[in-house]
Amino acid sequence: MKTMARIGLSILSAATMIFIIAACESGSEIAEDAFRIEPKAHNLPMSQETLTLKAVGGKEPFTWRISDDTLGTLTGVTNARHVTYTRNAKNGTQTVEVTDKNTWTARSLIHQVATVDALTITPTSATLNSDGDKQVFTGSGGTPPYSWSVGTAARGSVTVDGWSQAVYTRSASGNNTVIVSDSQGHSAIAEISQPGVAALAISPASVTVDINETVVFTASGGVSPYTWSMQSAPSGAGAPVPNSGNQTAYTAGGTTNTTDVVRLTDGNGTVALGTVKVR
Repeated sequence: MKTMARIGLSILSAATMIFIIAACESGSEIAEDAFRIEPKAHNLPMSQETLTLKAVGGKEPFTWRISDDTLGTLTGVTNARHVTYTRNAKNGTQTVEVTDKNTWTARSLIHQVATVDALTITPTSATLNSDGDKQVFTGSGGTPPYSWSVGTAARGSVTVDGWSQAVYTRSASGNNTVIVSDSQGHSAIAEISQPGVAALAISPASVTVDINETVVFTASGGVSPYTWSMQSAPSGAGAPVPNSGNQTAYTAGGTTNTTDVVRLTDGNGTVALGTVKVR
């Protein structure tokens, strides 16, 4: 009985493997990193005329085709990984497809244009005041797809959102750059100003008042939002009003010869103190 069970299990395992292999070899499209055409997209101006396309991954032989033979022709297509596309004088979008032995299919878009606009980045500059601040940059023109990078990785990073956009995040003070490059090696650069954060301060830092006298305190430096409170109030003073914003009003209580302490907290949790001597 045990022998029969083992034979049955072996047959089941073999059948499972055959099913998996068949499943992997069927289906017309797979992940881009497993089978693709390079370049995936390209602007082809009149001045360039021809473009070499390459099948990456997959299994030979390959079958190539184009969507619109009124725009151009493919040559060197017999079982080839590399083919040459030649455009004519007509502008438009051509789709090139390649199918491999396993019927996997990859595509490339060729945009036939009169001329290629210069590669640009928008915006060309930005100011990020605090760590964690973000800015979206968009590339246009040139020959897609684009790649994105930063000048100094320790000060910020980019997350690509589709090949034409990237989100930059500040991670430390110090100016930085965001660089977009197209498939032909052209680049456009955006300058990012990232000023250092001044130390949190409260003004006046120390003051002497009479009972029931009011003093206005002002916050500077640090990172907003600011929050005001009393660290200690032996004079009987109430909480500063308002309790948020860059300024607040403190009113001394009725007990003389005491020292109150006003507390300022910024958005990073940093604390600055102001002392009030009540005569």
